[in-house]
Amino acid sequence: MNTKEASNGSQADPAAIFAGALSIWNTCHEREARNPALDLSDTFSGIDGLMRVSMAIATIFEEWSCRHVDFDRLEEWWPYKLESEMGEACLSLMELDALPAFDEKNALDLAVKLKLPLKAPAKGVAPLYIRASNPLQGARFRTIYIQSVREALDGSGVSPLAAGDSPADVGFGPPFYGIYGIDPEGYSEHIADRRTLDAAFEMVKGLIPGLQFARKRKPSPNTPSPSARKDFRERPGD
Repeated sequence: MNTKEASNGSQADPAAIFAGALSIWNTCHEREARNPALDLSDTFSGIDGLMRVSMAIATIFEEWSCRHVDFDRLEEWWPYKLESEMGEACLSLMELDALPAFDEKNALDLAVKLKLPLKAPAKGVAPLYIRASNPLQGARFRTIYIQSVREALDGSGVSPLAAGDSPADVGFGPPFYGIYGIDPEGYSEHIADRRTLDAAFEMVKGLIPGLQFARKRKPSPNTPSPSARKDFRERPGD
């Protein structure tokens, strides 16, 4: 079922952009109504600022989705889904005052949050698990790792793409790379997702200058699913 009319999903749909922007707009106002201390006009330098930010996010996400979302596997009408879910999903990922900084690097995280079916990356994703010690003393995470993961189509969450798994397994969407941190107590926390390994490296090294991953890249172990987006204690020996 193709739920996107414009050129089979290859061109941005103004209705989808409007629906996404309206969802963000409404969700922000709902947050303001629940929190008397919140002033949207002050946060966005005028209420028209919120309108511009909402439209900008919706446009960026719609253009990204045209390239990466598999609309033939989407069961809901695209603008309706954005109107009903995009605002809450976006604000679950970013604080209100961070919304103006939304860019394409945030789009995959938003797509995963919305449980969208994604097209497979052109180069494919191989089972992978690499880690590095954080050189920054006193940092929140003592270890950073990148792992190939994939989203279950039944909505049950994300699990590692382990050695021996096929990227084309029925029941899963295309794999991508998850970035995680391990705190001093050994608990793992999801940081972000990227479609390519180069993009994952770029993000991690931008956050932690001097971070060095091992030269040898190990196949992804079948560790407890980090992607259910819940903390878990890392398995001994991993």
